[in-house]
Amino acid sequence: MKGRSPGEPDEDALTGGEDPYSAFRDPTIMILVGIVCGTLVAMVIGLGGPGAVAGNESGPVFPFPDLDDGDSATAVELRIDANRSTSRPGDAVTFTVERAGDDPVANASLRVGGERYRTGDDGTVTVRFDRGGEYTVRATASADGINFIDARRTVTVERYVTDLDIRANASRATAGDAVRFTVTDGTDPVEGTVEVAGKGHTTGADGTVVVIFERAGEFTATASKGRTPTTRFNRSSVDVSVTRRRASLSLTVEDDPVAHEPVRVRVTRDDTGGPANATVTVDGKTYETDDDGIVNVTVEAAGEVAFTASAPDTPAVTFDDAALTVAVDRRTVSLALAANRTRVEKGAVVRFDLTREDTGEPVDGSLSVGNATHATGADGTVNVTFDDPGTVPVRGLRTDTATETFEADGYTVSVRGADFTLSSLDAPDEVARGENVTVEATVTNAGNEPGGQWVKYRFDDAVADREYVRLNAGESRTVDLTTRVAENASTGEYSHGVESDDADIEATITVAEREDAFETRSARALVLTVNSIY
Repeated sequence: MKGRSPGEPDEDALTGGEDPYSAFRDPTIMILVGIVCGTLVAMVIGLGGPGAVAGNESGPVFPFPDLDDGDSATAVELRIDANRSTSRPGDAVTFTVERAGDDPVANASLRVGGERYRTGDDGTVTVRFDRGGEYTVRATASADGINFIDARRTVTVERYVTDLDIRANASRATAGDAVRFTVTDGTDPVEGTVEVAGKGHTTGADGTVVVIFERAGEFTATASKGRTPTTRFNRSSVDVSVTRRRASLSLTVEDDPVAHEPVRVRVTRDDTGGPANATVTVDGKTYETDDDGIVNVTVEAAGEVAFTASAPDTPAVTFDDAALTVAVDRRTVSLALAANRTRVEKGAVVRFDLTREDTGEPVDGSLSVGNATHATGADGTVNVTFDDPGTVPVRGLRTDTATETFEADGYTVSVRGADFTLSSLDAPDEVARGENVTVEATVTNAGNEPGGQWVKYRFDDAVADREYVRLNAGESRTVDLTTRVAENASTGEYSHGVESDDADIEATITVAEREDAFETRSARALVLTVNSIY
């Protein structure tokens, strides 16, 4: 602080007979110069001195001399003592501000946590700490002629520690179940956080929260709470074991299955009704459903076929297999029968071709022609001779396979010509050697045109008599045929009958000895005897 400047010298003095004015002889000027020089030295020393290092709020201390008394200020370090080294929230701590020599400093300023306190005459002040943490306590003081160097110290207020307690209403659950967790401090509910599988859930005022476990696994639920100004909370955990829930699959065959044709199969979940990504097994073959739970399945054989559906476990569900027995029908295949002609004369040959209508491939099957059956070859063809006049039905057939049912195809063949049948054979049962035997038979033209044929009488495999008979269609006539049994024919049973080109009718006849044969032989023997005598 600068002094007041002296007044300007009197002009007359500067020019009078006295010696001129000199600043070096002016005591006031010299005092001011001394003050400035001392101030500069003090600044250099003060910038590195204890006041600057201690962080004195007033900055560097410049020891200006008291112009009134001429004495310089004395630097004194302050010290802060506390009545306890550790404390808890709510505790009161008594601080004592002292200077060297343990002398208390009255009316010192103590700044703690943004608040300012004053020491009493005994240099003490009591501060109550409402919350935990680390606090810097700073003491400052002022007095005439004394430069107090600030003091600092750190006070730690330790929070109270509370152990959390978490409990679950179930230690074992099924995926999809809700588990209620309750968090307390041992007595009262705590609003905190329950962390499960990396996700936090906030408890309510009652300390509870409900967590739904969407998947199976071993889980640890940890309760925590952020520290308060007065309390720090220790975490607590509880384990919950979650198993997969069971759900059944449903398998539906949407169409009537036919062998060798795709059938639509749908697999759904019973728990949700939604589609299932499943594997369908049929006849040892597996098929995978699409996202809609649908797959097309081809069954190779007809009959009762087992369908099964299975699905892999998900994180939450274990699926029970579905099974269904389905009646699979044979596929119906129509046959196609072709003939090179359908109107023929009696005795004509007709070529038939049997094929599949769906593919045109030849069929190794058979033909039913009237009452006869003819097999086709591998090329599906067969030649048939028509010997009987009339309308003859022809059907192409094939035996059903394990997968296919064949529908027959047919033609009607018209055969023209006469057809002689024989009936009403009238023949004796016995004849003597050397006698005639006569048979009678009815001849009918069963054909659809007039015609003639030889009607023959056969005795013991030899034709004995015959007659040419001509008849209109549907006409009948009786014929008599006769033969003589040889005299030397052996006695016994013989076959005989009537035959035509189209038919035959047979019977048996016994050839016996004639009644007069013994007499004749005796007379001849007598004659021979008499002649030999004479």
